[in-house]
Amino acid sequence: MSDHDLHSHDVAVRGPEPGQPAMPGRASPDADGRLLTPEILTLAAVVVLGSIMTILDSIA
Repeated sequence: MSDHDLHSHDVAVRGPEPGQPAMPGRASPDADGRLLTPEILTLAAVVVLGSIMTILDSIA
């Protein structure tokens, strides 16, 4: 075994860059845990309006 073999204690785990979220696509921890982001609210509004239009179209 040479000195160049990597062991688990030799490998550094690199964290996110400063100012970047811990996981891409996820809210950063300083977002107060908000689930209702503008994107989620927009998607919910589109789904609700689409459902209402479908129901009204089936009645008419």
